[in-house]
Amino acid sequence: MRAESFDKKGVFIEAEVLRKRGDSFWDFSIYDRNGALIPVSVAFNDDGEVAPELPGFKAAQDCASCHRIDRLDLSGDPEAPARVPVRAFFHKLPARVPQIHLGPEYYDHMAFTELTESNAKQKDGVFGVYGSLLLSELAGRKRLASLTDKDKARYNLLRPYYPELLTPLDRIDSLTNSIGMRLVRIPPPARKITIGSHISDPQHQPDEQSHPLYLRQGFFMAMHKQTNAEFRKFRPGHHVAPYRGLKLDGDDQPAVNVSYGDAQAFVDWLNQLPAERAAGRTYRLPTEEEWEYAAQGGDGRRFPWGDQWPPPEGAGNFADEASGAQFKWEYLHGYRDPYLGTSPVGKFFPNPYFLYDMAGNAYEWTSSYYKPYPGAPKGSAAGTKPYGSQWRVLRGSSWADELPRSCAVRSGILSRLKRVCHS
Repeated sequence: MRAESFDKKGVFIEAEVLRKRGDSFWDFSIYDRNGALIPVSVAFNDDGEVAPELPGFKAAQDCASCHRIDRLDLSGDPEAPARVPVRAFFHKLPARVPQIHLGPEYYDHMAFTELTESNAKQKDGVFGVYGSLLLSELAGRKRLASLTDKDKARYNLLRPYYPELLTPLDRIDSLTNSIGMRLVRIPPPARKITIGSHISDPQHQPDEQSHPLYLRQGFFMAMHKQTNAEFRKFRPGHHVAPYRGLKLDGDDQPAVNVSYGDAQAFVDWLNQLPAERAAGRTYRLPTEEEWEYAAQGGDGRRFPWGDQWPPPEGAGNFADEASGAQFKWEYLHGYRDPYLGTSPVGKFFPNPYFLYDMAGNAYEWTSSYYKPYPGAPKGSAAGTKPYGSQWRVLRGSSWADELPRSCAVRSGILSRLKRVCHS
């Protein structure tokens, strides 16, 4: 995929190139009119004129790998190479190009659709891929409530052209409540979507039948797992004993060893806080269907980061090689993360809805009983436990897991963490 920048007189300035590799990652690079590699793109002002005084988009020259852009070519095949016409100019390009870390603000799947469809568009004096990355960054900042005044001015200027990506500025997409919890909006599905796993999935379990999701309303969900510090505001005496010498009680670590009753009591306490009642917010634990949809990021992926296993570096906190050596247990070969035990929340890349730690670190309670999915065939097989209202469904995985646990995996074993949402 390529995008070419021209000045207002039609003179070719530079080319931005996205190339899909065989491992489903993308290389990004910028070339001048002579085909030479350059580290920073040319900047344009709001009138579409070259503006040397403005900072351009920087393409890192020394990153080991870039982040996956799922389904950017809209082919339906995550391994398919991008197929584009190649002009004589592009024969000058080297066989290997640098790679750029796009960062979590570009994980919005709507932004990636816009990135694909906006090639050859010219809006606000910003062209092609660079302009699309700017749009997706603006959309991400809007969702995280971090737009500057200058951002807002540009956002208002661009919104009439991209209403499907840039929502009204007065819509609240994220909020911070009275105890410091950050929550983000999870929109209802824009199209028909299924949850559960397919029989063709190597890890498919009999209790994970693929079925349509009927979710007509959006909701807000905590961006991070609840921390020890947040839980101690409800229960000051809450402390977590070390695990084989590892500290699990840090303020920014997830609150583990929390029973379902404790999790529900925390939610009830939160609902009674005067500031939350005054704001009209009602909290609850998510259903397992809501949790799975949110973990998928809205596009049906197997894992919060995409479809591939093993996970890419930075995907989450799992039983890596260091923990395998420390505890002499099974581990994920070839994977490394910086933590033994639970990690502070928010240290890995988020999914497309800006939710962190949806895989790894610690399991999460849902409000759902462990029963067959609605509409499942009569007598459908259960998983490791028999169906029954004595079990609540756990979702996610933990820092001690080395096996693939997709967004669809259901579990009824004792949980170590919760996540709160509100309607």
